[in-house]
Amino acid sequence: MVEDFASSWEELETLVPDVLEGMFFADAELTDEAFDWNADTIRSAIELRHPVQGRMEVALPLDLATELCESLGVEDAPSESQLRDVAGEIVNTLAGRLQVSLAGDNEECIVGLPVTELGEPRSDRAVSGQKVFAVNDLPLIVTLMSIETSGSELKEACSS
Repeated sequence: MVEDFASSWEELETLVPDVLEGMFFADAELTDEAFDWNADTIRSAIELRHPVQGRMEVALPLDLATELCESLGVEDAPSESQLRDVAGEIVNTLAGRLQVSLAGDNEECIVGLPVTELGEPRSDRAVSGQKVFAVNDLPLIVTLMSIETSGSELKEACSS
């Protein structure tokens, strides 16, 4: 089992651009640029169970979620449900690919189900780090959190 997130970050720095390119034909690159978070935001969190344990969250402005929906062929203004689906698919795909990349041979990879809501990026638990990626000149924040709870407490943490 991976005890710290150091190897996770190395993987994510490659996975995030690969996933966004593959899913949405969008360019993403790691950035140190500061972004204005006054924009309406959607965030999706998922429990990481094995081999990495904790929580991953992805947060992005609704403008970016809208652009990503449009890249999938949504012609009219996307519904809130479609925006939630995009954010949930991003975090689910990143979490799954991260777990597979860090797993040993024949090791089981386990993630929970994404929980998505409108709201600013959160860091209310033991944040192990955040990375900001510029996607179509808009921010996408990936946060890894170490959670040392179990059962219903962990489910609550993933939905808060």
